[in-house]
Amino acid sequence: MAVTGLRLLLTGRRANRCRRPATSEVGHRWWVYQAEASGPLRASAREVRAPRWIHPGQLQQYAQRTAAHADGRLSEHEFAQEPGLEPVWVRLLHDLQLVTMSGDALAWIDTVI
Repeated sequence: MAVTGLRLLLTGRRANRCRRPATSEVGHRWWVYQAEASGPLRASAREVRAPRWIHPGQLQQYAQRTAAHADGRLSEHEFAQEPGLEPVWVRLLHDLQLVTMSGDALAWIDTVI
């Protein structure tokens, strides 16, 4: 895939865990961009669990699925079979007003990041 244009939308820090050993503070600094790209999606198997293109109109349903997993309405197995969004992305997309989540749903999701 070749990126042909980038526009910075949001920066921020999230306390999400990752595979790297923790140093002084758990989490990452995030930079979220709107990108224009062409060519096939080639995601790293080491970095990405379920790579796919999602139409903006589908983001809300995927975010709701993540919330259902976070509050226990979906098991690990059910979520793995049909994943929602990575939990860390739900808050970022909410902050960008691309999905709408209740405060309770965001709090549940924050417990699983």
